[in-house]
Amino acid sequence: MNIFELDQHIFQLINLQWSHPALDFFFLAIRNKTFWIPLYLFLLVFFALNFGKKGWIVILGLVFAIGLADSVSARLIKRTVKRARPCQELAASGNVRTLIKCRGYSFTSNHAANHMAISIYLFMVLGGRFRKLRFPLILWALLIGYAQIYVGVHYPTDILGGWLLGYVIGLLCFEWTSWTLRRYFETSFI
Repeated sequence: MNIFELDQHIFQLINLQWSHPALDFFFLAIRNKTFWIPLYLFLLVFFALNFGKKGWIVILGLVFAIGLADSVSARLIKRTVKRARPCQELAASGNVRTLIKCRGYSFTSNHAANHMAISIYLFMVLGGRFRKLRFPLILWALLIGYAQIYVGVHYPTDILGGWLLGYVIGLLCFEWTSWTLRRYFETSFI
């Protein structure tokens, strides 16, 4: 079995065999960016109110992480690789359950890249003070990536590529934030 066959096999396990109508709503909700608006607003208020000017640097780093992950994935990688989505490739054979609109290219997953970038960035920023948040942050990004396979719009390798991209960008943006805080606030972190 080559990598493409393995990718399709795992996709079909998740999308067809490990699916259930009772889980559809859950996975549709967690992969929907508007579902997370309350969390994003909470983070904005939390950093701004608790850390003042340093909090705004953290927020700026978070915005950079999201913007960079999204741009690199959508505008650079997807337009270069041009991989079809499973909901496009497998629709004729009936080997896919598509729960959302199917359009665009597949590799890498923007959802996976963006949420892993957020997760790693916050893991690094909050990890020293709020250690109990580390596991939930990573689980959050992993679940959103899994949901992309579940709803039928990404292959597992699209998700892995997005997670890797998000991981690197999250770390880079954390390093920029750390450097900025050391340079202008003479502190290593919040």
